[in-house]
Amino acid sequence: MYEFLYVGRLSVRQKRADLLLDFCYKLTDANINFTFDIFGKGDKNIEDELARLERITLHGHVSSWPKALKKKAIYFSPSDYEGCPLSLLEFHKYGGRNVLVANKNGLRQYVSEACLFESIDEAVSKITHGEICDNQVNLGHFFDKKLSKTQIRAIVAAV
Repeated sequence: MYEFLYVGRLSVRQKRADLLLDFCYKLTDANINFTFDIFGKGDKNIEDELARLERITLHGHVSSWPKALKKKAIYFSPSDYEGCPLSLLEFHKYGGRNVLVANKNGLRQYVSEACLFESIDEAVSKITHGEICDNQVNLGHFFDKKLSKTQIRAIVAAV
């Protein structure tokens, strides 16, 4: 059983939330047993279509999403525009290691090569072939206990 997690705006432009649907449909067609927890709000049409899928739980915008983090969850992001998403850093901070993200601007320094995909078909292939997307990149240096969330955001924005 695969447990996926998406955190972010549900928009087609930039975040490519439409690809969340495509990914779920293709996993279902491949007879993959999975669940998907989605933390975010946005495009009503996307929300409505996601809500129709039985394996998906829409949580809406929840700032305390890391408390719901399951250790074996796979952080999934099809976004076209990411430098370093704060949700990825939070996922790592709270013990998340499994990552499957679109190979877009700047993510290579935060995510192991094995965790990147070029297309939804490639992402589905990684799952159907049992590839473990364990992020080997140590992101711990972003979490000096003396830094506030605002300071971390400023550091990330500067990167």
